[in-house]
Formats: sequence, structure tokens, C-alpha cells
Amino acid sequence: MSETGEMSTTDEIAAFYAARLGEEEAAAKGMVAAFDGVAEWVIQENGGEFATEGVADAWREDAASWIARHDPARALRKVRAGRKLILRYQVAMGVREEDHDPTVTALVGQMRDEATIWEDHPEYKELWRP
Repeated sequence: MSETGEMSTTDEIAAFYAARLGEEEAAAKGMVAAFDGVAEWVIQENGGEFATEGVADAWREDAASWIARHDPARALRKVRAGRKLILRYQVAMGVREEDHDPTVTALVGQMRDEATIWEDHPEYKELWRP
């Protein structure tokens, strides 16, 4: 935050990114609960039809594979990785010695890239685009 108490653009990106990660985490945990605690989904074949474990509908093999690859366990790993990025940014901001610290610049660039995942979100700001 600035001396006036206003959030900087980079702090806004970090807050936006943290909020979206929280939403992703809640959605993934909701899916785990909905599927009786199964977080890692696998493909099962039954007579030429493919389905992900716990999902009743049959899918084409490529769709089932994609769904299994993006299971709640993976989503939760992505949330953990994103939170580590935010923490690194916050630490770098706390120890930087100059206004244009290359480490902070790199971390902000990565957060900008990650934030584009949610560019269709109403709170996404076009000025954050890398």
C-alpha cells in the first residue's frame, strides 16, 4: 500500500489473484465433497465408453482424459502454487532496496500473466494486461 493508504496497481493485482485463487479452492473442495471425497479423478473404460471416476455421464475418451487431468487435486495444487507466487511478491516488496527491483518486476509480470486466466471476470482491469 502507498503512504496514503491506497493500493498500488501491483497490490491490486495480487489481491485480485488471491481472491480468484480462493474461489478456485472453494470450487475444487466443493467438487471433492460432491464426489465423496475423491479429489484425484481417473479415466475408466466400460465397453468403449469412458468416464471419470465418480462422474456418471459417459464421455468421449479425449473429454474424459481432459476432465481427469483437471481434477480437484490439480486445481488445489495450482492454488498452492499461486499463493506461493503472491507470498514471494510480498516478501520481495518488503526487502526491495530500490523502486525498480528486477525481482519484484519479474514477480509482478508473472502475476499479470496468471491474472489473465480471469480476464473475463468483472473485476479484472485491462491495465493489468501484460
